[in-house]
Amino acid sequence: MSSTPISHSGDLQRLWHDGYDIATDDGWLLVRQVPYVDGDKAVQYGTLAIALNLAGDMTAAPNDHQAYFSGSDPCDHQGRPLNHIINSRGNDLVAGGDRFRLTFSHKPGENGTTRQYRDYHELVSAYVDILSSYAQAVDPAVSALPAVRLPPNESDYPFAYADTASARAEISNISRRLAGQTVGIIGLGGTGSYIADLVAKTHVRELHLWDGDRLLQHNAFRSPGAAPIEVLRKQPFKCEYYQSIYSNIHTRVVAHPYYMGPNCFDELAQCDFAFLAVDGAEVRGSIIPALIQRNVPFIDTGIGLAEEVGRLAGQVRTVLVNDTVDQEQVLKHVPMSGEADDDEYAANIQIADMNALNATAAVIRWKKLMGVYADSQRECVSGYWIEYNDFINDETG
Repeated sequence: MSSTPISHSGDLQRLWHDGYDIATDDGWLLVRQVPYVDGDKAVQYGTLAIALNLAGDMTAAPNDHQAYFSGSDPCDHQGRPLNHIINSRGNDLVAGGDRFRLTFSHKPGENGTTRQYRDYHELVSAYVDILSSYAQAVDPAVSALPAVRLPPNESDYPFAYADTASARAEISNISRRLAGQTVGIIGLGGTGSYIADLVAKTHVRELHLWDGDRLLQHNAFRSPGAAPIEVLRKQPFKCEYYQSIYSNIHTRVVAHPYYMGPNCFDELAQCDFAFLAVDGAEVRGSIIPALIQRNVPFIDTGIGLAEEVGRLAGQVRTVLVNDTVDQEQVLKHVPMSGEADDDEYAANIQIADMNALNATAAVIRWKKLMGVYADSQRECVSGYWIEYNDFINDETG
């Protein structure tokens, strides 16, 4: 992420111009080189982390008065812990490469009244003044305005603006377990487009989209968002349309406006993981061996719906294939030839909610594999049956 929140926000600019060593990192404001006193009455330096409340690329008023601290318990000049600001200990927050064990709580106010901080300049200044005042009592030369500061930006950040959702939920360290991956989505029909919607909001390094179809009116009724009629009239390639949409949030969405086939199988090798969301068993049957040959783990998705007595019934399927599963056994659940294709798929009934459910199940399974979600079953094959409202795991790893 660039230094945009700092350059566009008056309160953060004031902190930088005052001389504080600040940076923004994934929805957090970091204030580095803050002096404090430890239990041995020695001056140390720690980092404050404060969750940013952003309106696009500008700060809004802080949501609360809390701050996190990476150092040991701060003390007064006599080595007594500052329990009047220490709210909790033993946290496991990670931001900017530091671990923040302490939570501070201090509200501004006068004459017994309290209020929220007006902006981040006031909030940061309050905490730094408390900590550094005791450090200066031990060593008057100590300053919270260091002579040497790092640039206030973050490199290799995948988003166009900060992921404040993870910061607010204090799960930034968990969300970042997806960082560095290149993920491919093969097929951008109903299910594939919802997968793109979900994956674009993760920390993956790059998101590649393959589809040779054009966006038409029927696609608008089973895809995320609402395509304007002016866009539908132009009949853009699906992958280029979704690239334009999701590049608003993720900076590295790559469109491949053609069908995945033998002439481009080698492009799959750049993927660390892939989602397969294509119609037709024969198409699936040609792509899956190419993924396996290139050691690309993937999740295959599928919907089988049919009309029964005036109502829709059927299932959605999620199949994980990687080098830790019994691939021969798992792939028995995946239609991969004309003879094996299910009758339900011939009708190709797709409804937005079932596409979204199929995509969500696939993305959750991927996130479980990556350690974002707990995973006690380690299922490789799962299905949801509409009429029974039931998820069933057929194979476990």
